[in-house]
Amino acid sequence: MAPIRFFIGGLIILAAIAFVSIRSFQANATYYVTSDELVQKVQAGQVGPGKTVRLAGNIDKSTVKWDSSKLALAFNATNKDVAVPVKYTGPLPDSFNMAESVVVEGTYNADGSVTAHNLFVQCPSKYEAEIKPSN
Repeated sequence: MAPIRFFIGGLIILAAIAFVSIRSFQANATYYVTSDELVQKVQAGQVGPGKTVRLAGNIDKSTVKWDSSKLALAFNATNKDVAVPVKYTGPLPDSFNMAESVVVEGTYNADGSVTAHNLFVQCPSKYEAEIKPSN
């Protein structure tokens, strides 16, 4: 009878540990949406002003405006021809000018823009094969 109690007790403890681990992972997981997905969520009423969002998109280089005196950056994050204006105040990330895409963590605004609190640039791979001229 005692081995059955230990077995059942062990299963209960294991189940509790698994439950707490899964809940903790789900609470700390951060997902991002693309520009077109964000616009769809806004239209569906799932995202509104003041909501924290994590946005991923390509940098529209023609819209980049950098004011070094105010440390203010503005640009559009695009995906599938949908652009979301992004405003960021802080130092310009070192590799921003070389970056092709960005992940922005910030607050969605009533005007349809995102005020970024964190800006993560994604540069093209440094490990692409070098093209050698043929002789």
